[in-house]
Amino acid sequence: MFYASLIIIACFNILLLVVYGLSEEPGIAYDVEYEVKHMSHDYHGKSKMQLYFHNNEFESKWVVEEIGEDHQPVYFESHSKGEFKKHSRNVYTVRYNEHSSNFLENQRLPDLPISSNFYSAERYLSTRNTVEVKYRSDDYIIIISFLNGGQIMAMKRY
Repeated sequence: MFYASLIIIACFNILLLVVYGLSEEPGIAYDVEYEVKHMSHDYHGKSKMQLYFHNNEFESKWVVEEIGEDHQPVYFESHSKGEFKKHSRNVYTVRYNEHSSNFLENQRLPDLPISSNFYSAERYLSTRNTVEVKYRSDDYIIIISFLNGGQIMAMKRY
């Protein structure tokens, strides 16, 4: 269950920032960095991401490092393009049109949470990428997403 949450966190960082992009003027760029740790210390993930929004389209670039139970780091980079659609004042969907990933120096295709999510076909289905804004201010935004059973996320603007 925890690994499912990690997958959701990775995916919804993009979705959360897409919603942020909708509340600003077109042509907005974000630089994001986050870490994910497992309570039992057998997993650690780091991700750096750049996002760009223009009109109803987005583009993202990621670099990810994950370390699982075998303590062997897995590295990959990813590039995605897609579109987001507003259905009502606070409900959006995201659809990926293009996606490519390069797994660097890995012996196998990784099965760790962040990387597994990156090659999931679900990211192309707009019906699986719904985002609902529950609260929005100049400093914070809180969303609910329904991918993989649901997730609530809050983000502070800097």
